[in-house]
Amino acid sequence: MNGISSNITASAILKNTQAQNIKATSSELSAETADAFEKSSPAKDFKKPDFLKLDEKAKDWAIKGAAIGGVAGGIAGGIVAYNMSMNTIKATNDFNTITLDWQEPVMQKEVLGEIPSDFYSSSRYSNWISYGHGTTDVTRDNPVMQNGKPVMQNVSKEYANYGTPEVSWNTNNIEQKKLNGYSESIREDIETYQVYEGKDEDGNDVYSTHERVVGYDHDFYPDIERIKVGEFQTPKVRFETGVNITLNTALGVLAGAGIGALAGGIAGAAIAKATS
Repeated sequence: MNGISSNITASAILKNTQAQNIKATSSELSAETADAFEKSSPAKDFKKPDFLKLDEKAKDWAIKGAAIGGVAGGIAGGIVAYNMSMNTIKATNDFNTITLDWQEPVMQKEVLGEIPSDFYSSSRYSNWISYGHGTTDVTRDNPVMQNGKPVMQNVSKEYANYGTPEVSWNTNNIEQKKLNGYSESIREDIETYQVYEGKDEDGNDVYSTHERVVGYDHDFYPDIERIKVGEFQTPKVRFETGVNITLNTALGVLAGAGIGALAGGIAGAAIAKATS
């Protein structure tokens, strides 16, 4: 780590002044003091800064400008902070590689069985008609089994990045899937229609709104049973760099959004004034 030192040389002449407290009753106020006090006391005479006197158009443009500037500034700030973090990592850490070996189960696609295909049954014109009858195959990935045990295969992978590699291992279940039936979901197909009721006292047509079921959607879902037949471990590798990229990027987004919103608001108000 590099130390940063700064020498600050300042030359100043400090003058101490004594504050004098003056107490006066209302009867002792001079005519000039009383006159100044009377002129400054009414609240209506206080003047607001110009930015508080924006008209509605200027306020609207300022808000829009602040929103656009905040988004743009947040994106830019996040990018800058991320790039700075990456440059720091590369400058303070070595580039390392690590190779890990483990075993995983051999998997294959397998047809577990069949379930009814989704279909629609119509009740229009009092004639029930069904569409899409048939069956659908249920396919899932299953481990290849031999003598009641899953077949395993060797896996090797190289990891490379800046920083010190740290390895942890996650335990995963090897599961064999089986089809245990299915479930059905039925949804009503509702049609809205209007019925002519006649005319009102002004001669306008009057309609009433009604609903009716014109059919049903039938959807089928497989019920899958998962049977544990073994376990295996997979590595999780991270490289420790001493730099929190996520935190730095988030702070960059916040800082950029604040600066962008301020600049955008000012620019929006200026544009509104220029175009008014």
